[in-house]
Amino acid sequence: MANENRGPQFERQVLKTLRAMGITCYGRHGQIPLQDLYPGSPSGEHLEIDIVCLVGNICILVETTVQQDGNSEKIKRFIRHCNLITDLFPNQRALFTHFDGIPEGELANFRGISEWRYLYIGTGHELLNEGFSPERYPGPGSTRLHIFNEENWEYVKTLQRAINKTAQYEFFASVGIKPEDIGDESLGSNTLVKPCLKLTNKTLFSGKVPAELFVVIFRPAELLRIARVLRYQGQPMATSSGTSVSQGGGYQRILVPQKLNEIRKFVKEDPKVVFPTNLTLVLSKGCRSEHVDGVDKLHIPSEYASIDVIDGQHRLFSYALSDNDDQVSQEANLIATAIKFDTDNAEEINRYAAQTFITINGEQTKVKRDLIYLISYDVLDDRTPESIAAKILKECDSKPNGILAGIFELRAFVKKNKLGQRLIPIVSIVRELARISKQEKLDAIRFALGNPVAADLEESEALIQAGKVLLERYFSRVKREFQDDWGNEDSLLMCAKYVGAFIRLLETFLKEGLTVDLIGEELRKIKQNLLQKYSEGRSSESNLVFDPNAFYFLVKDGEQSIVPLLSKREGSPDKVHKILNEIRTYRPPTVD
Repeated sequence: MANENRGPQFERQVLKTLRAMGITCYGRHGQIPLQDLYPGSPSGEHLEIDIVCLVGNICILVETTVQQDGNSEKIKRFIRHCNLITDLFPNQRALFTHFDGIPEGELANFRGISEWRYLYIGTGHELLNEGFSPERYPGPGSTRLHIFNEENWEYVKTLQRAINKTAQYEFFASVGIKPEDIGDESLGSNTLVKPCLKLTNKTLFSGKVPAELFVVIFRPAELLRIARVLRYQGQPMATSSGTSVSQGGGYQRILVPQKLNEIRKFVKEDPKVVFPTNLTLVLSKGCRSEHVDGVDKLHIPSEYASIDVIDGQHRLFSYALSDNDDQVSQEANLIATAIKFDTDNAEEINRYAAQTFITINGEQTKVKRDLIYLISYDVLDDRTPESIAAKILKECDSKPNGILAGIFELRAFVKKNKLGQRLIPIVSIVRELARISKQEKLDAIRFALGNPVAADLEESEALIQAGKVLLERYFSRVKREFQDDWGNEDSLLMCAKYVGAFIRLLETFLKEGLTVDLIGEELRKIKQNLLQKYSEGRSSESNLVFDPNAFYFLVKDGEQSIVPLLSKREGSPDKVHKILNEIRTYRPPTVD
């Protein structure tokens, strides 16, 4: 019953967010008997479309679902239903009279439809973890299909709450809508031409990366439309200018509303206000420069999300909150330094942009270490042990029903673990895992697993695959031995310090040449000895091994003192590891 209620609630949430972005949309259409559309169809068959949106002459048909499993078949059915509509529409202008949620007085708005989009939005873990994409559904209508998983949608919702209607431009780009498709004349016809100052610099990063630099002035109204920010776990973005970036290619945090509002006070309603520092942009391969009559000019594709903002996103999007946004955003000036990297490879452009972002913010506002870890392997192409360790954690997290899935703080829009508890921060975890995420450890990992990793993998990929399997098997045994502690928020085990200590312990086991099965026996010893030694203070109602109230009596020089297990705040993974490692050989004191 709860899940039945969540479906309509989610549909209403999506409808509310789309409308708040300024998109005309209609919901609550009910079931439409196919016989009403196609006489002769079997009775009892119905067509269901949750939401219908109008963006210019483009109609977006939307399916919303909280269904956890079976999404593939549901997507196929959704495509079939959408195709029934698009195939029928040219021959039956009264089609939308069958949609209960569209008022009769607004049916005329549907007469000029020339294009269609199909948007499937689902919150199931299946969509999140198994890489659903339109390419999985070849056939009629597949080119119109777009799929948002829970994180994609949470990103859209969060963006809308931060910048209101301006969020629509990034949404349009994600479903393949261009300014000319909807008659948006703010950017001109096909190209935005801007006078600029071309700098003499030809390289970045101490001469390692060839690039051209330009200083150019934009109106906020222009830049808000063509700019995108590659945020960590934002939408899957693609534009026809060739700046397609795969999911997971983002490297910036989501907008901070408080910071936006603080800058908005500076912008106020005066278009003459100018920021003293430049924005930094990265131009896509679709951008070009020319020198005409002594003036340098930049030609930028008139497309939503066609250039990347890598520094200054809050300064730019503060204009989206201006009370007098039309005048201010049309007349104010934003000075930007635009970088054109000397490559047409989208992944290389993205990597250089991320490196620039890290460099700039390393000198100014400190970039959080966890974000650097999360983007370092896929985005920065870094192959250090820390980058490989973070990638291993991400791989474990994405494994459906994996032992470590949903445990660590890896996803931008997930704040609780699958048990409804606080996620474990990753910084100390990555540092501990980096101790074994090295090529010289690969043979020991292979031996512990008892089977070889695929021989044709590149070295770092082999290490990631082996590390993922090792962590899965190791922590499965940790969970088996400490089953009452695992997932219990009252246990000391479920915190970064103790999980990090168990990873340090895994390093010790690898040094000793133990297999996973032998490691399981060592974990069993640790459990038995912990219960024996730290026997005091335990509640009779608790089965926790890592009970925060447990302690033992230490007698030294005739003095008795209490020694508890290290709390979540005290000590370090190293100190907890010493306790775990030493207790493997614990012997109860003999009584004379």
